Amino acid sequence: MFAMSQAPQEASTTKGPFNILAALRAEPRLMTAADVAKMLGKSNLTIRRMAASKHIPSVRIGGDLRFDPSALMLWLSKKDPTLAQAAKQFGLAI
Repeated sequence: MFAMSQAPQEASTTKGPFNILAALRAEPRLMTAADVAKMLGKSNLTIRRMAASKHIPSVRIGGDLRFDPSALMLWLSKKDPTLAQAAKQFGLAI
C-alpha cells in the first residue's frame, strides 16, 4: 500500500480515467489554456471557446485566462461521476 504522499505520483502512472484527477491534484499553480488543452487532448482554441461560453471553469487575471486545477477537478467529477468514484478509491476525495 502506498503512503498518502506517494498516491498521486503513483496513480498518475496507472491507466484509466483516474489519471486526469491525479495530474490536476499534482498541479501546483493556475493553469493556462495551453496546459488544460494538452491535459484534456483538445486544442487551445477549443479550451478558450469553452471558457468564453462558460462550459469550463476559468478566471481572468489581468486579462490573462487561467484555470484553477481544483475547480477543474470538481467540474470533471460532475461531468463524469466515475472520476469521483476513482478519486475516492485512491484517497483523493474531491
